[in-house]
Amino acid sequence: MGNKIGSDVSPELVRAELEKVLSSAMFANATRLSRFLRFVVEQTLAGSAAQIKEYPIGVEVFDRGEVFDPRVDPVVRVEARRLRAKLAEYYETDGHNDEIKIALPKGSYVPVFEQTEPAVETRERRKFPRWALPAVIVVVAAAAIYLTASQRREPIVAVVPTTGLDEPEAAIRFGRAVSEELTAQFARSGRVRAVAWPAVMAYQAQRGTVSWTQFAREMHAEYLLVVSVRAEGDHARILVHLIVPAKNSKIWAADYDRQITADALSTESELARQIEEEVLGRLERGK
Repeated sequence: MGNKIGSDVSPELVRAELEKVLSSAMFANATRLSRFLRFVVEQTLAGSAAQIKEYPIGVEVFDRGEVFDPRVDPVVRVEARRLRAKLAEYYETDGHNDEIKIALPKGSYVPVFEQTEPAVETRERRKFPRWALPAVIVVVAAAAIYLTASQRREPIVAVVPTTGLDEPEAAIRFGRAVSEELTAQFARSGRVRAVAWPAVMAYQAQRGTVSWTQFAREMHAEYLLVVSVRAEGDHARILVHLIVPAKNSKIWAADYDRQITADALSTESELARQIEEEVLGRLERGK
């Protein structure tokens, strides 16, 4: 295990850890718990921890509507217990070595974030400054994806959310959710190799804005699928571009109009499926 070294963790690292948790096998099919965790983490990072209570969770996460009465309907309390148990299980197994931990303390719906440090460092690890290790891990993971894909001759695609920070928070979440769903669908398709979603998020958090060519080179991606969202009220326009960085060219683009509603989860999945079909068709025609 590790030693707690503080809870003042940067929002970028917390979001990267959130995406890693939600993309794990343990949370892959836990849709309700994933929505619950994403909601409370994003609200906390936005400075709205005081508003994380049973009623807004029931309305925003579990679609109970304005008539929701927590005294009668225990859905939030029940799902909170399940989420605590699921997080504990994740950090005992797949997330055992994660350096950021997300926990939901008993008696509260406000998550806490801890950064940990391994108790014993190996000689190999001490060769690198600590700030460089996450970048090394990301590059090694991307290289492994590249080597496996090159043997199978499948296109390597990285899905990259680029929604500007000046857009509403709902638009940023929507763009990331669509990008994450697209990555998962590409991986399941077996027709392309998708750069792992946690690797993309970690890279963006650590490196910030870089050129598409540099990003693709370091992530060993042949194609970048760039997703951005522009929102006005509950109306969103989703812009998607398929880029070949090595040739500095855009080979496909499309835009979609959607409503960002309380049932955004189904909208994200439906939109991701539509984009996936068009992108896979374009890649196969271009072979």
